[in-house]
Amino acid sequence: MERFEEEVCLVKAESSRVGKTFRHLAAEWKNQAEGWDNINFERKGNFEAGAASASWRRHDVFTRLAERAEWYHSQLLAHERFELTS
Repeated sequence: MERFEEEVCLVKAESSRVGKTFRHLAAEWKNQAEGWDNINFERKGNFEAGAASASWRRHDVFTRLAERAEWYHSQLLAHERFELTS
C-alpha cells in the first residue's frame, strides 16, 4: 500500500506539470503568431499570413490541451481516496 500511495503522489505531481507545459507551449506559439502579425502590412505576403494563421491555430490547440489537462488534474485532486477492489 505504501508503494501505491507513492505512485499516487507522483501522478498528482506529474499531472500538474502537463497543464503548465501546454500553457508554456501556447504562450510560445502566441509570441510566434504576434511576431508574424507585426510585420509591416505592405511587406506581408501569403507566406507571412499563412505562418501567422498556422501559429494562431497551434496556440489554440495548446490552449485547449492545457484546459483539458488542468481539468483532469483537478478531477484527480478531487478524488483523494482511492478504493481498491480485489
